[in-house]
Amino acid sequence: MKKLSIILAAALAVTAFSSCAKKGPLYPVLKDGKWGYINAAGAMVIQPAYEYALEFSDGLAAVRLNAAFGFIDESGRMAIPARFQWADTFAEGRAAVKLDDKVGYVDRGGKLAIEPRFVYASSFSQGRACVRVEGKYGYIDTAGKMVIPPQFDYAGDFQEGRACVRKGNSFGFIDLNGAMTVMEGLQCVSRFSGGLACVQKGGKSGFVDAAGKMAIEPRFDRAWDFSEGLATVKVGAAYGYIDATGNAVIPPQYEFATVFAEGLAAVRKGGKYGYIDKVGKMVIPPRFDIAWKFERGLAFVRIGDEYGYVDGQGRTVWAPTK
Repeated sequence: MKKLSIILAAALAVTAFSSCAKKGPLYPVLKDGKWGYINAAGAMVIQPAYEYALEFSDGLAAVRLNAAFGFIDESGRMAIPARFQWADTFAEGRAAVKLDDKVGYVDRGGKLAIEPRFVYASSFSQGRACVRVEGKYGYIDTAGKMVIPPQFDYAGDFQEGRACVRKGNSFGFIDLNGAMTVMEGLQCVSRFSGGLACVQKGGKSGFVDAAGKMAIEPRFDRAWDFSEGLATVKVGAAYGYIDATGNAVIPPQYEFATVFAEGLAAVRKGGKYGYIDKVGKMVIPPRFDIAWKFERGLAFVRIGDEYGYVDGQGRTVWAPTK
């Protein structure tokens, strides 16, 4: 009886460990040419078996198996069978999929919520998805209803209630109902973030507010979205960061710089990428050939032709593999 109790206790411990291992975010990794998923501690939770794998969203992840895309859940079970030519991540309960060269959307149960009929379709954001019909862009809602008719030559995703669009030679922003504010003499180049959107005038980049008023005069050679209160800007060949008033918080000094996420931003110096904090301190020294932004505590990095993950202190969570 004592021996049986020990065996049962051991079995329960293993089950508890396995359950804990599967809790929390999962991250795609490439090993021996196949994709699987690790947890935040670097333990393999879903064994490498897929030709391609995207991040989890709404508890599901798109994977490619035998040249077809489907969706797995966090236990590795194929929740939506692999039958699509292509699949995107879930957003607002919908995931874009391609069947017979047309794009539609599935719900989390795998049902075609919006029949494939588009040449192009984006992820949903604020209840709207950009779609292309006969060469023009418009927007549908999550039921598939065309709420903003196709009329634009370019259309971006909604954020903070606005989307950047182009109609002929006129750039502007539309609201969720399609009402357009034309930016006379300006080209919009980014979404609104922190109440500001990047625009270009005469080859220089600046920022407008939600009313269309110039908040930061165009004086940068290039600029990107605000993220966590800072925006990447390019002056000459150097990259740095400004705040919402346009002041240089981290003067241009890098060969390249990305947006801030979770308090850190990847920058290139001396041909390698490292990570700085919001005052410009190099927290993780440059040693990566490519570095992505931090998401859910980890950052995806590349050294040579191998990919891995590091945490916010620069510690290796998953040593680069391929």
